[in-house]
Amino acid sequence: MAIPHGVISKAWADKKEDIEKTFTIAPDNDHPASHAPQLPDYQANIPDIGLCSGGSSGGTARKSKGDSTLSVRDLFIWSLKEPKQKDPIFSQDGATVLLPIGFSLLEVKGSFEVSTVCGYYSFWGSELYSQPTSVHGYLFESFTSCSLDFKLGIAGSRLTYNGVSIPGTPSMHSQVDDGLPDWLQKFAGVMSGHDINESIHRSMVNVFATAAFTGRMVETLNKAIGV
Repeated sequence: MAIPHGVISKAWADKKEDIEKTFTIAPDNDHPASHAPQLPDYQANIPDIGLCSGGSSGGTARKSKGDSTLSVRDLFIWSLKEPKQKDPIFSQDGATVLLPIGFSLLEVKGSFEVSTVCGYYSFWGSELYSQPTSVHGYLFESFTSCSLDFKLGIAGSRLTYNGVSIPGTPSMHSQVDDGLPDWLQKFAGVMSGHDINESIHRSMVNVFATAAFTGRMVETLNKAIGV
């Protein structure tokens, strides 16, 4: 027997303040909050972004010897601002309920390194030597005015977690440690067309699925409906 819709709606409304407080995430003096979920590291090959360009001198040409490697580490859900509960949405078959939590901003931040090998070539085209080079900075992926949509099963005597989704398309931007190098615009273009956005999005959904506060939310609602 499914849990009555009215019972679920009342429990959701009664725990509004507690749940919204639980889901608020804010950085602490440029450090992730103590309860901020961490995402897995990410690494991939990306097209050459020009790290070796502009290095010719004394008849020696410098150019990349292949693709660059992008590594993203220390990925945290950096901020989740103004979480607001929305009304439950019940499925037609009565088996599930969607519990949305809207927000003004959900941002993921991580440090990145792009590395490549530069080859130095003589006027005749023969390689003289090679040398690795790299740049560092930060990546930000953000959703604005969106929601976390938690899907719970209601067919039994207890609410059960079935999944979470974040509709919408995130944006991404980068910030380098020093200066504004010529390759930054090209790097931003590569990122916008690369699968890193999708990968971080997928990882973020997985993290919310296993985050402690997701489990606490489900348990809080079960207690509120008396099971």
